[in-house]
Amino acid sequence: ITLGRDILVDEDNDKPTVIALREIAEGLITTENIDTIGKIDLLDEFAVADDGEAATTKE
Repeated sequence: ITLGRDILVDEDNDKPTVIALREIAEGLITTENIDTIGKIDLLDEFAVADDGEAATTKE
């Protein structure tokens, strides 16, 4: 959530920790998709820009 991921449940003015716990409780976040998300984030972070330099997508 704090890393820019889309929220998978209604926000309901909850704090990020509560939102994350609700996503886990509803089965939307699992160890399997955490691994997948981590791999995607790494690929995004080290994506090569058109000019050949490493591009960062998050600042």
